[in-house]
Amino acid sequence: MTGRTVEAGRLFENEVRQGLKRIGFKDVAGGPDFKVGGHQVDACGGWDDILLVAECTQSSGDVASIHDLISEVRGKQSAIKQGFRKLERYETYRRFQFAIITQSIRYTEGDRTLASQKPPVHLIDSQVVNYYQRLASTIGPRGALFNFLGELQIEPRDFDLPRVPALRVQLGRDLSGYLFWCDPQELLKVAYVARRESGREKYYQRMLTPQRLSKIRDFIQKGGIFPNNVIIAFDHRPRFRSKPTYEDTWPSWLEFGELVFPASYRSCWIVDGQHRLYAFGDSGPSLKYQKLAVFAFDPIREHRQAKFFIEINREQKSVSPDLIWDLEGEMSADTPRGRIANCVKKLNSISPLKGMIYQPLSGERKRGQLKMSGICQDLEEIGFLKDRTRFMTQAQKNPLAYRVRLDDIPDKAAAAIADFLEELYRHSTPAMWAGIILRPGGITLALNVYEQILIRGGQTPTRQQLEKYSAAFLEIINDLAPNQSEMRKFVRTQLTSYAQRRQVSAEVLGRMQERLGDPEFAKIRAAATEPFAQRLTKFERRLAEAVTQHLGIVRIEDLKHKATEEIYKRVTDRIEQEKISRPDFALHETLTLGEVKEITERRDNAARLMPLFTDPVNGFGDEQAVLAALSGITRARNAVAHGRRIGNRRLVTAYLETFESLLGP
Repeated sequence: MTGRTVEAGRLFENEVRQGLKRIGFKDVAGGPDFKVGGHQVDACGGWDDILLVAECTQSSGDVASIHDLISEVRGKQSAIKQGFRKLERYETYRRFQFAIITQSIRYTEGDRTLASQKPPVHLIDSQVVNYYQRLASTIGPRGALFNFLGELQIEPRDFDLPRVPALRVQLGRDLSGYLFWCDPQELLKVAYVARRESGREKYYQRMLTPQRLSKIRDFIQKGGIFPNNVIIAFDHRPRFRSKPTYEDTWPSWLEFGELVFPASYRSCWIVDGQHRLYAFGDSGPSLKYQKLAVFAFDPIREHRQAKFFIEINREQKSVSPDLIWDLEGEMSADTPRGRIANCVKKLNSISPLKGMIYQPLSGERKRGQLKMSGICQDLEEIGFLKDRTRFMTQAQKNPLAYRVRLDDIPDKAAAAIADFLEELYRHSTPAMWAGIILRPGGITLALNVYEQILIRGGQTPTRQQLEKYSAAFLEIINDLAPNQSEMRKFVRTQLTSYAQRRQVSAEVLGRMQERLGDPEFAKIRAAATEPFAQRLTKFERRLAEAVTQHLGIVRIEDLKHKATEEIYKRVTDRIEQEKISRPDFALHETLTLGEVKEITERRDNAARLMPLFTDPVNGFGDEQAVLAALSGITRARNAVAHGRRIGNRRLVTAYLETFESLLGP
């Protein structure tokens, strides 16, 4: 063994010892001068009555097996135990666990089999130690240490198991639930976010953020409490000792008793409330009076765990939509949303979008990557993975999904969409591809166009058809944004919100229809579901009703404080006329669309009304876009009323669609 090899070995041993300290072990020691029972101990660390004793080794070449080392460690266990018991610092440790911690060594099945024989020797890769160090930096050493002991299948002493008064209720034929309050420190011993060795830790650890933990710790220190439940699921069925109740009115379906947790450091998985619990970790507040409300499920199968996890976290604003979609693909692949997610993942693995879509479970987001959630939302809204897309008639079928095996739909749809995008890539300039197409709004435009290509052809388009439609699409985009400066402006001002993208899509499709000389292309997309004039009138009344309702305008006196003097006088005159024939009419029925727009524009009114319309996903994004849409619809309403031609009917239709979706029926 060379001097360099010896030095590398000592450095590795020191790294392991430092890692054990960071994870939370106490009495950490080891090294060339640390001999116990006549043998060198490379690293050791204790917790409670448990002492972990580790042999550290790393590969200097191809290592076929560590059989001999396993046998060597097993052979000196007895002497090392006796030696530790003679040391005052370690005399309280009664349970000894021996391990071999390795670096760059791949274990064989024979190694694992030999190591599992009694007395066992744990085989721990250095990556495991690194993983728990990272976990400790997020949730604190206490939580990380208990997770580590749980992975080694080391059980807590019986009297250390959490025991709490609880209520038990039957949730289904084979599922019980428990409601209780407990000390956060007790729950920290036995709860985990994910089992590292299951491969799913990357899913859940992304949910934990140090910034949020810090905010919650500050909240607790200032006296904040959490009235809502932390939700957990047991890995093994807990013991429940029912206690008699002496009230005749006590419901028969609800039991009171003592709940005893299973004998494991990782006996329950946190479905929801990770931050609330881990905020009480080592660096968190130690408030004796603070208790956490907990709802616990009996053991549930993994697919149901995934379902609970996604459903709970899908609505949490603090959880990235990209992560939720990524999780759905991994954990619910057989659901519609899971198939959409996996379609996008497939797109991310093939040209021309290979590596261009951000998948949280695969690493940090890189500059220029598209958000997975945005493309998933586009596919979901259009319906590319359904038997019929959004604008297909009952008689039309989607060739990407109709009569296709469910498992094959994601790949088939991804391949077809990628073919169209590939044509766009081949025929667009680098500036247009990077500046417009490869932007969230550009992808939305392209997908909206591709839906119409499917509708027009009735089958997966040929290469010749893709060339024809992609050429027309790119020509129109070039007309709208002919240079890089215009491209940046186009993306910034017209493709920010989903409402804006719908409006631009309507315009692009209309221009493509004209450019192609094909009145059947995008015909269904362009057609209104009711006569346009009738639709405008219906919208006028619905908007007036919504505005007066949110501003509290019920009587004419209310209007005086919310509108100009001119509008107030006009409406007063109409009211007098209406009362002659309709004594029970509503005030909003007398307001015109132009008057509603003026009322909406007033600064004091806008503060209350604009949140109804500025949702960045389903609405217009900002106040200017709302007012622009109202102006466009008002002009169209006036044109219809006076028998004039409507300027950009498709754009007005897109405005109406957005308002109608926000206002409801």
